[in-house]
Amino acid sequence: MTTDEKFQILIDMEERPLTKGDGALIRSCCLDEDSLVRSEATSLLIYIPNSDPNLDSQDIDLLIRLCDDPEMIVRTEAYDALSWCIPEKAGQKLFDCIHKDTDEIGRSFAIFCWADNISSHSRKSRNYSKEIAFIRQWLKTETSEHCRLSCAYALYLFHDADALEMMLSYLKSEDYRIRCSVIHHLKDSARKQDMPVIRSALQNFLETENARAVISCAEKLLKK
Repeated sequence: MTTDEKFQILIDMEERPLTKGDGALIRSCCLDEDSLVRSEATSLLIYIPNSDPNLDSQDIDLLIRLCDDPEMIVRTEAYDALSWCIPEKAGQKLFDCIHKDTDEIGRSFAIFCWADNISSHSRKSRNYSKEIAFIRQWLKTETSEHCRLSCAYALYLFHDADALEMMLSYLKSEDYRIRCSVIHHLKDSARKQDMPVIRSALQNFLETENARAVISCAEKLLKK
């Protein structure tokens, strides 16, 4: 099977529910020589039906392996998939990747996927003081704007008092991708009690925003 054929099959799989029978091809494609094939297969891995309602442990081990892939597009898909996984080794691997990933986009994914994993699989009463202290310490040396925004998002998930203001401050970034990321993070995580502040900030923001992609994201969030 050619690379193009494998990639097309994986794309087609996105459009339908997966079966256990799809698993063999997806798993083999996760280790393909082509990075686009690996990336696409990695994004599908957690959707293979398994007896374990979370994810088969061998698939988690495969995702952990893919976190060390030389290509950032594969690593970020692996980070995202691991953020949904309950076993402690998933969260620990994401934490390790924050320290290891030298690509700023890859590292920013590792940060917010780690935060997603921790916050999604913890008791509502959990005290996040340890995680908050880590992020606060990390911010002292982190220079990437992408990563600093991911840190603000993490702090928001961990209920840090200053996190929302920090996130909203990135709406002033000169990089439209950062401004878009702020809105995407808010779409995924905004708490009901914070919506009046968020709405006001976005309405003021739209008065001067010129990037069409950013405007569209903001307007969609305001309509929710």
